[in-house]
Amino acid sequence: MARVFKLARYSTSLQTFGHTLQSSITELSMLSMFLITGIVFFSTIMYYLEKDEPHTDFYSIPAGCWWCVVTMATVGYGDAKPVTTLGKLVATSTSICGIIVLAFPISMIVEKFATAQQKAIEDQQIQQAQMSALANNALLRRFPTRRKVRRNTNTTVSVSNI
Repeated sequence: MARVFKLARYSTSLQTFGHTLQSSITELSMLSMFLITGIVFFSTIMYYLEKDEPHTDFYSIPAGCWWCVVTMATVGYGDAKPVTTLGKLVATSTSICGIIVLAFPISMIVEKFATAQQKAIEDQQIQQAQMSALANNALLRRFPTRRKVRRNTNTTVSVSNI
C-alpha cells in the first residue's frame, strides 16, 4: 500500500484521483449515509418478513445486513435469498434503491474527476509552452540572428506646382 502512495508522487493521474477524492468528501459522506440508512432499513424489514420461515437465511438483522450490502451493491452472491413473496418484492426494491443510491453521488464524483483531469492536462500544456518559450529565448540570446533589420524610413515627397 505504501508503494502505491509513493507512486502517486510521480503519477499525475493518481494525484488527480487523490485531489478528486478530497474535493468529493461531501458526496462520499452522503453516499455512505444513504447506504447505511438503506442497509439498516431493508435488512430490518427482511428480518421481520423472513424470520418465521423454516430454513431462512435471515436469522438475525446482521445477517440481513450482509444480504442487503450485497444486494444494494448489485453484486448478488446468491448465498442468502428471500423465500416469501413479500420478501422477494422487498429484495427487488432493495436492488433498485441500491442502484439509485449509488448512481447519483458517483456521477457527481466522476464529473469532478473529469474536470480535474481536464485542468491537469491544461496545466501541463501551459507548463510545456512556458518551457518551450524559455528554451527559445535562451537559444535566441545565445545565437542571435544575423539578419540585418530593414528599417522603414518614411520620406515625404513634396509636389510643387509648376
